[in-house]
Amino acid sequence: TQRVTVRSGDNLSRIAGSQLGDASLTPELYAWNAARIGNDPNALRTGVELEMPPSGFRLSQAERDAFFRSTHIAPPPPGNGFSDNLDARDLR
Repeated sequence: TQRVTVRSGDNLSRIAGSQLGDASLTPELYAWNAARIGNDPNALRTGVELEMPPSGFRLSQAERDAFFRSTHIAPPPPGNGFSDNLDARDLR
């Protein structure tokens, strides 16, 4: 299982893009790590160790839509690969 430690300046979209090869997998990355991240994916804390989901793990389109609606994270635009979710902050 691949793990990544959140660094200052990271956000879920950047981690999904760099580690999973596709920033649009941000909802899957959050769903797989919700217990580590907490209720707010925009409150990503530095030092948290995230586990990368298995390559075949996908949420339904309804679950993905609900994620983007509830978090106010915009789906990444085509070709950009990144979203507008907040960077990690050292909240310790």
